[in-house]
Amino acid sequence: AVVGLSRALALEVIGSGVTVNVVAPGYIATGSQLAFEKAAALAGPAGRSGTPAEIAACVAFLAHESASFVTGAVLVADGGHNLPEAWPPG
Repeated sequence: AVVGLSRALALEVIGSGVTVNVVAPGYIATGSQLAFEKAAALAGPAGRSGTPAEIAACVAFLAHESASFVTGAVLVADGGHNLPEAWPPG
């Protein structure tokens, strides 16, 4: 629903200098659920959870002038969880 809404909004404001994008994070280690975070870290191709700083960097990129041509996009930052053909190994 969020992706559809953001793409519709991107179409509405295109040409106005405003961009609308989505960051879709995977498992992010925040320290609030240590047991879950350890299990999630081992469950995917990257072998670790992401960090809040890594997601903040994605947001900073999309907010930066260098991403002015990026709109209606979904930036997936999930350590490869979205790559079923890559996991499990072998």
